[in-house]
Amino acid sequence: MARQLSLEERIAERRPEVERLIAGFGGYVDRFDENRQFSGPSVYFHVKALTTLGTHEHPVDALEDDAFFDYVYATLASWGLHRMGPGNAKLVEVQELKSSLRRQRTGIEALQEVRIEEIDERDVADVAESIWQVLRELRVGIGQTLLVANSKALHHVLPALVPPIDRNYTLMFFVGRPYIYRGRDGEYFKQLFPLFREIAVRSLRDIRARVRDPWTGMNTSVTKVIDNAILGYMPVQSEVS
Repeated sequence: MARQLSLEERIAERRPEVERLIAGFGGYVDRFDENRQFSGPSVYFHVKALTTLGTHEHPVDALEDDAFFDYVYATLASWGLHRMGPGNAKLVEVQELKSSLRRQRTGIEALQEVRIEEIDERDVADVAESIWQVLRELRVGIGQTLLVANSKALHHVLPALVPPIDRNYTLMFFVGRPYIYRGRDGEYFKQLFPLFREIAVRSLRDIRARVRDPWTGMNTSVTKVIDNAILGYMPVQSEVS
């Protein structure tokens, strides 16, 4: 029976994919834009949430804004985190989402000025740990991968720092499989976050060229453009493999 690869080994095995993404970064973002993989409410509410966030002096101030939470909640639902019917993924009630984020006010305040592309390589592990201490305490989804639901929520509070993480694209891209063993969400995040930071640093010129004001489509932050590039890359690679 073949030995099961560790998470570190799986990530190392996928390293050529990271290099290909960086080498053709702009083209993969353009591919994502051309395919219109997300449209309608998934874009509308995402932009509304971040626009409302931007009306506050600091991200932490938005935690007292019910309109901001309404847009975030609608975004999460339109991003597939709430599906009708028994056995499907569900969001918690909006008040529980609000309360869990507000309880993390101190941790969010400590991170709100940090931008992923400005993190020194020597500090990236400490920043990842600080983000995880917030992520682990959030109450966002029921019957969902904690890291997926919680990262998508926190992304809308700290879009300059926290990337949204998806099973079928993000995890497949970095790890080669679309799931996390129960209880290992923190280990996965701490391994993946430095890779997001590396992509941000090495692809920054292409990223900045696509984050425009006012926003068009889903290119709303450095972290979201990286997510978009991965979404554009995966279908391209499946077509040529």
